[in-house]
Amino acid sequence: PSADDPDYAPLRLLYAVLASGRTSRLGRDLVDEGQLCSACSAEISEMQGPGLGSVWAELAPGTEPQTVEEALLQHLRGLCREPPSAAELERARTLLLADWAFGIETVGEQAMVMGVAAALFDLEYPVRHLHRLLAAGRGQLLEVARRYLDPDRGAVLGWSLPAPVGARPVAPESA
Repeated sequence: PSADDPDYAPLRLLYAVLASGRTSRLGRDLVDEGQLCSACSAEISEMQGPGLGSVWAELAPGTEPQTVEEALLQHLRGLCREPPSAAELERARTLLLADWAFGIETVGEQAMVMGVAAALFDLEYPVRHLHRLLAAGRGQLLEVARRYLDPDRGAVLGWSLPAPVGARPVAPESA
């Protein structure tokens, strides 16, 4: 959704639960416990019109991409079945609140935030967004997850895999 849509802040909160930090769902499952990935992240674009949500993972050597893809899809299905726990929400809100505070730490950063808000939305947008992040409840998060994170309504756009060691680069075809 647009960044000013009421669904945007809860969706951003869900992305934080999913993949912000080492104690996020993907951080624990894919990086620390499963050791399938060296890193993973999720983000949602902040746009005036419809945006894009994405998740990426850097696979550990020897990990099959399908294994990570299936684990990710299972985590998305989990968010569509049951909302995050109170502890997960508190952690995600704390991370996003810290990001917000550090993002307006200097006068220059404050000017950038207000300039973007004025150009795309209105001057109240940053505070309105923060209030929506902090106010999102578990029921609202479940509704938003079902609306936007259902893997059966999305798509895997592709995998970026390295060429095998010693492989020769493929020349592009002539037009």
